[in-house]
Amino acid sequence: MNVNEYSYVLAVMECGSISEAAKALYISQPALSMYIRNLENRLGDKLFYKSGGTLYLTDIGMRYCEYAQKIVSLDRALEREIRELKNQESGEVILGVPTTRGEEFLSQVLPVFQEQYPGIQVKIVEGTSAKLETMAYERQIDIAILHYPFKEYSLEYTALTQEEVCLFVPSDFPICEKAQRRPGHDFLWMDMAHLRQEKFILFRKGQRMRQAADTLFQAAGYEPNILWELSSAMSIYRLTCCGMGASIGIGKFYTSHKTKDIQAFSVGEIPLYYNVVAAYASREKLSHSAQAMLQVIQGIYRTDNHQVFL
Repeated sequence: MNVNEYSYVLAVMECGSISEAAKALYISQPALSMYIRNLENRLGDKLFYKSGGTLYLTDIGMRYCEYAQKIVSLDRALEREIRELKNQESGEVILGVPTTRGEEFLSQVLPVFQEQYPGIQVKIVEGTSAKLETMAYERQIDIAILHYPFKEYSLEYTALTQEEVCLFVPSDFPICEKAQRRPGHDFLWMDMAHLRQEKFILFRKGQRMRQAADTLFQAAGYEPNILWELSSAMSIYRLTCCGMGASIGIGKFYTSHKTKDIQAFSVGEIPLYYNVVAAYASREKLSHSAQAMLQVIQGIYRTDNHQVFL
């Protein structure tokens, strides 16, 4: 079977109809219909079923597409590597960055990389950590910047740094006066119990920083008064600066965007830290472009030793 034909089934899955998939693939609708029908006959089962005018995957179809995505990703990776071997001065690397840290990470890494490797094209994929973890495992992206430990998959990784989870509070909140100095903490320390009556702006459920926040509230013994749930670290930070409520975030984000309108505090009896890593399916199988990107990233980030939040 031609590898491109796996893309036919994937296109139908994504579009939900034969006609729309045919348009996206630039082939005729009858040809695509015949291909799907012949494939289903060969497999002895249906890949799709129709409901409300839309095509959905059957159980067999879901399993087929799982393998199809891996095959297509491997084929693309092979094509990239062959092109790079033919011309060592050029290439392509696909870098996955969580939406919560894209602004800071990309502004640090991309200028350095482009200066050192002007012939290598960098493609950026932004998404949730869970999405990037899956894409790295399936080799749809070369390198993903993630927190360790991973949620779903076993990936190889290079440790980069560790970041403290902090409480952000508007500077004019009276609660700021209750902060204390404690050894072993990077910032002044705040007892989360003092914020029982405060409003919070938190990350959405499913994001790693929300997991950290929920752990802190559980340890403090109360449910937070949540004003908004957002996915953007910058939006949460700016709303906290405006005095709309307290929030939970990475201390490094505060030091990078420091302003008199907000204060950052260490929280928890033991400081909470995230391991930040560059993850990939296999270091041995990284292209020379991806290896170059990994070296640049390592040169910018340094690993520290702290208590790690798991």
